[in-house]
Amino acid sequence: MDRADYTARVLAQLRHVTGEEQAAIRAEIDGHMEDHICALLDLGYDLALAEERTLAAMGDPAEVGRELNKQYPLGWLVLGRLAAWALALLCAAAMLNVHGVCYWVSDNLQGRFCPTHGDRRWEEHGNLETDLRISVGDDILRIYGTGTEDGTAYVYWCQYDESPFGKPGYQETLKGITLLDSRGKKVLCIGSGGPWMEAKCVLQRRDPWLVFRLDREGERTEVRMPLKWEEMP
Repeated sequence: MDRADYTARVLAQLRHVTGEEQAAIRAEIDGHMEDHICALLDLGYDLALAEERTLAAMGDPAEVGRELNKQYPLGWLVLGRLAAWALALLCAAAMLNVHGVCYWVSDNLQGRFCPTHGDRRWEEHGNLETDLRISVGDDILRIYGTGTEDGTAYVYWCQYDESPFGKPGYQETLKGITLLDSRGKKVLCIGSGGPWMEAKCVLQRRDPWLVFRLDREGERTEVRMPLKWEEMP
């Protein structure tokens, strides 16, 4: 599957858009993939691998199309118009001194469609892509990969609001996250906050997986995260 096939499969899921809106969506998706590919080329990837990684990072095209169809069932909004909305919000934020709104729009869209874009830590250490999503109130917590280096394991996730203009509650969510090794023992981690999060865990042995545990509002969710280790010499 190449970029054209990917975009066609996304557009095939849209039921209520006009020809003009479909063209705008196509241009937005193509532009987003082009930006991602260029970023990978700058990091030394060849074109074929850059395109392959970009398509993988974008997620399943049918799922992306279905999500778009839910968001804009009557052609209310399309991706091409969101840029204009973001610009309007930027002006409003400057006038009203409302800081952060524009960042939420960018983070929400990137978290939904392309979470690894521009994440240098993922490019350096990530070696196993995934796409696991957990509902957290009005937000979605998206686990998009794991990585390993020597005896250290990494888990990468982000959190975005279902509404492009909503503020993700990642600080509250972060308090309820625990990582455990394959034996069920809590592991000491060094994490980073914000909508783009990483946990760096030092393991005593080459565990085949980590368990990602989320406790929130009296409910517990656990997801097993596979790890990919390099072969021992």
